[in-house]
Amino acid sequence: MNLIPLLELTKSNLSLIDNQNNFYLEDSEYENLIIKTKSISIKYDFIILNDIEGNLLYNQKLFIDSKGLKNGLRNSKDGFAFFGPITHYHGKIINDFILNTKDINDNDSDNISEEQDIIDKNIVNHKIIFAIFYDRTFEKFYLKSVKKLNFDKIKEIEINSILFYMKKNKIKIKSNLIIYFEDIVNLFFYIIVNQENFSINLKIIHNENKNIVEYNYNISDSPITIGENGVIKINGKKKVSILCFDNKNKYWVIKDKKEKIWVSCNNKIELKKTMLFKLNKDIFQAICSENN
Repeated sequence: MNLIPLLELTKSNLSLIDNQNNFYLEDSEYENLIIKTKSISIKYDFIILNDIEGNLLYNQKLFIDSKGLKNGLRNSKDGFAFFGPITHYHGKIINDFILNTKDINDNDSDNISEEQDIIDKNIVNHKIIFAIFYDRTFEKFYLKSVKKLNFDKIKEIEINSILFYMKKNKIKIKSNLIIYFEDIVNLFFYIIVNQENFSINLKIIHNENKNIVEYNYNISDSPITIGENGVIKINGKKKVSILCFDNKNKYWVIKDKKEKIWVSCNNKIELKKTMLFKLNKDIFQAICSENN
């Protein structure tokens, strides 16, 4: 944490005072620096976002701070950075960054694979796909999917266009949660929890043919193992995942020894250091500043 002398807080470099009495100073490297009035300490809050697989960001590194995306198209400085496939909607700029949904030139249109064509159409159908925003109350960055999912029509949901984030070791199960294991191809688990008796309804969806296998379990069925030798048998998954009820805290959790579980991002998720999230086959990494 660097300190800044009081004499440097002059009208010439003071650009904004918000409702929490934070001073904002313009900086050449990052778009703002937050100066706390009580501690008079300078705090760097930012996210570096980049592709580690795929090219939706055109292989760029993006800088996001507490005002939003640096050099974002909306230039609103409202703390939000919106990502999607289009710039304008009803005459307004709605996205700060336009995702690269086509990784090929127009002249190469004959070489578009059927799979890529389907993915592109799914993305284009959603004007804003996800957002990263800064909550000044908690001084944290959050990730949120903007796409609304109709879980009543689970068969019609295009899994490829859902935003997932990676969670390690242990996941608290909530209703309308979609998860998949990195070592299982094309199988997604959709879970509904009954809040009265904590029974669960588990649907396993095959992403290609939309076939659904359904299971119902009560607390007394815990633990439920998933794998080749598990209660729920999944061919090709040799290591066993465990779905069990936490009697002390009164919720279901899922664990996996390989620690590679992707979870649908239905609600806002706090962005932490080197966090991974993905859309289709593109994987993003969010690198947080040291103070987050």
